[in-house]
Amino acid sequence: MSSPLPLPYLTAEQLTIGYRRGRHDHSVAERLAVSASPGQLIGLLGPNGCGKSTLLRTLAGMQPPLSGRVLVNGHVLTHLSPARRATHLAVVLSEATDANLSVYDLVATGRYPYTGWFGGMAANDERAVCQALEQTNTQHFVHRPIGSLSDGERQRVMIARAVAQDTPLLILDEPTAHLDVSNRVAVLRLLLRLAHEHQKTVLLSTHALDLALLMVDQLWLMHAGQLQAGVPEDLVLRGELQLMFEGEGVTFDRHTGTFGIARPTGRAVRLEGASPERFWTRRALERTGYAVVNGGQNVPLVRVLAGSPVRWVVEFGDARWEESSIAAVLDQLGALKTR
Repeated sequence: MSSPLPLPYLTAEQLTIGYRRGRHDHSVAERLAVSASPGQLIGLLGPNGCGKSTLLRTLAGMQPPLSGRVLVNGHVLTHLSPARRATHLAVVLSEATDANLSVYDLVATGRYPYTGWFGGMAANDERAVCQALEQTNTQHFVHRPIGSLSDGERQRVMIARAVAQDTPLLILDEPTAHLDVSNRVAVLRLLLRLAHEHQKTVLLSTHALDLALLMVDQLWLMHAGQLQAGVPEDLVLRGELQLMFEGEGVTFDRHTGTFGIARPTGRAVRLEGASPERFWTRRALERTGYAVVNGGQNVPLVRVLAGSPVRWVVEFGDARWEESSIAAVLDQLGALKTR
């Protein structure tokens, strides 16, 4: 007999989000229905201006919904006092902190729901701070001032503060913004570990689409006032990712899970070969404006010859050229255009 699925910790019911301006409501998205369960890392994706931050702020109780409701562990979020809410969820915003504190002191402020802002730290509070530092690998610079940290280190410290708050739900707005690739991966691996090993519900917005596809348990795709939720692979196969980027100048290849830039196609080229080099050859051809086709008259052929070293052959009519790099292939095709 299979184990029952965990009940959702976060639920949105018929949620309309937006802003109140005077007597008028300005809605961003309407009648959203979505849920998040313990042990899940969930990525919220969508184009700029679609309402991701508005949704996160509403789910975190930082602004009221226009209609509908948010439930946290079965409690209506707007019915909870700020102190009680802080025991259910922690929030990490993308804005950098200018606090003049040491790393330890900043992480310790995450204990305020239990100590009060001016309360003393008991043994269990000290233990929670130390555990948060260890889980986020920030224990090595506990005495350093926040201002001396790199962007990646500072982001991990802000996550450590949320972990010290010891809530079942973490909501993060663009936690990988302004980070290089290695730090993006490190932050996402940390959040994945918090979800899977500590059974937290972790919801983050991100623009790191490729990494999100590789690492999150669920995707929430927000586009044109709609929210589609599901396992990343299901959303890919249903065409939801392609639909989200239609008209944005971005293409999504469902066969490889990669994003590209939509370009007007020029001269057709045939491509043969079954190797990793073929994939990158195609990328180079399409990047420089060629349309890769399966056949046709008067169409140059590029053949990838596997081996060590790899070779490329360009054929056109009765002519044949053997090249040692993709750059040389592009030069040869460029020369053919002038003939």
